[in-house]
Amino acid sequence: MAICMILLENHVRGDFYSCFPLKEHFDHLGRADTPLDTIKFGNAGPEALHTYSKAQFDNGNVWWTEVGRTEIRQRIEYWISQKSAAAQPGDVVDIFMEGHGNRTKGFNAGSEFIHPDVFTQLVSHFRPGVQLNIILDFGYAGGFAKSIEMSKRADCYVVAACSEVVPAFSHARSISGRLRSGKFTTAFVHSLRKISSNPKWSMKDQEAFVYHQLTRNLTPGENISTPEFWLSDNLSPMLPLREIFFRGMISVSSHGHRSAGRHQRVEWPTANVVIRRRLGNDTQEPIESPLLAGVTKLMNNEMSRCDTTVGYPPDMGVFNEMYTNAPDWRGLVRNLYWRARRQSTVWDVYLLLVERGLVASSSLEHPMNLLAISKSTGILTLLLGCFSNISGDADMALLGEIALQPSDWSADIEWLATIVVRSGCKHSEIFQTIIDSEYLGKIDRSNFERIKSRHPEFILEQKPLDREGSFTGDGRLQPNKNTFGFWLPHGVNLQEAKSSTKGGQYGFFDRFEEAERMFFEAEGITKGDDLIDVGQEFEEPTNSMLEPEDSIIPGWFAGE
Repeated sequence: MAICMILLENHVRGDFYSCFPLKEHFDHLGRADTPLDTIKFGNAGPEALHTYSKAQFDNGNVWWTEVGRTEIRQRIEYWISQKSAAAQPGDVVDIFMEGHGNRTKGFNAGSEFIHPDVFTQLVSHFRPGVQLNIILDFGYAGGFAKSIEMSKRADCYVVAACSEVVPAFSHARSISGRLRSGKFTTAFVHSLRKISSNPKWSMKDQEAFVYHQLTRNLTPGENISTPEFWLSDNLSPMLPLREIFFRGMISVSSHGHRSAGRHQRVEWPTANVVIRRRLGNDTQEPIESPLLAGVTKLMNNEMSRCDTTVGYPPDMGVFNEMYTNAPDWRGLVRNLYWRARRQSTVWDVYLLLVERGLVASSSLEHPMNLLAISKSTGILTLLLGCFSNISGDADMALLGEIALQPSDWSADIEWLATIVVRSGCKHSEIFQTIIDSEYLGKIDRSNFERIKSRHPEFILEQKPLDREGSFTGDGRLQPNKNTFGFWLPHGVNLQEAKSSTKGGQYGFFDRFEEAERMFFEAEGITKGDDLIDVGQEFEEPTNSMLEPEDSIIPGWFAGE
């Protein structure tokens, strides 16, 4: 389930299947000496990586179809045969198999077994050029890895929890007696999460991490198993792991999870060549029906969230255009999508910082006044403006290269700065993390140092209510404290927001996805046109995200 949640978090969509009787499991947990109603997966600082509660299950918040134990082998074999026929060169197919194994019979698929030779024969039908990733978490899984290796398939990555002669182990029970998951599952889930923390995280990094997690012994008497890895000769171990797993994926496990996902892309809009060339003021070609009706509805909805009389300069180009007799709908859509996709990148930065325990998700529980600014937030916004993507957008706005944007707009960066102020965290670690990720581009170190030198007395104190705003009766931000096209969350408990939506997806993504859909249709962009080629975005991977060098940003503000 944790792997499933990570796929969903990385925008994977599709059908999922499970043969695990979750209702009975929650009933069992409820009868324990210390009743439990929430399943926790991994940890990110003080919080779990993912959680799933009985309340979510009872309220119908499920993203899978339950399959009977007698059906699961047939379902797996049929799924693999169907995908091997459909997958084309360049596609990625991930097969996760988790459960129990038998040394002679193979993988226990419900009421039957799948032998290693049978499985190898099934996957042999995938066309050359299809990237095949096989993750095996069950006893004696090394037998499957050995069989696949002997087939000498190209474009294949296999990870087995243990060798062909030993079972796979779970963690020992904790002192409290609570159950722990399999050691391999825990390690692998954490390794996938590191993809979002470090875009350069490679297969070599992952193997070292998983090996270390499985072979270290933190609990007296705990069993140890050694994982096995196999990589086709035509693949480099330095290839970024997210290109292997999230390039565009379909996955199946013993629970039958199946899904197709989006490719990786350069998210910052003006850093993506395909998107950048479609953001300018060359908008003479009108948007025709029937798309125009959808665009009009979208714009009216976004405008209803704002007070157009406030006179907020970054919004004036949009507001003035909306009130003309014949609005430039193409320019309006371009401006909205530019703002929306910037925020998508900033959200990725936020998730990265939460993962590393540098900011707290509780900092979002109070609404923000997006048109106000505090000194602390202002200084941090200036420092964040030293990243090339942000400063580059400011230049483009002043040069008239972004449709209907007469001045710089930085509400999303101010939102991120506010999260930092509300969390009261160490800024050197935060900036080093953002530098290493390159989500916001390269940093201008000379400008960064210049801004720091202008505020030598600055001490950032934690202010949980920094830039506090307020909501209207219908749960929206007060229009006179809002800016056009802003969808990043605030005034929200993220855990509750995730629990209330199908598939554990945050509802506020809907506005971004609708803006993207309209922009793509208006500009004639096919889904996938804005994706990166293999290796295009990345330099040679390093471990800098795991062991940042303190000397990269020498010194800091007094009091840190």
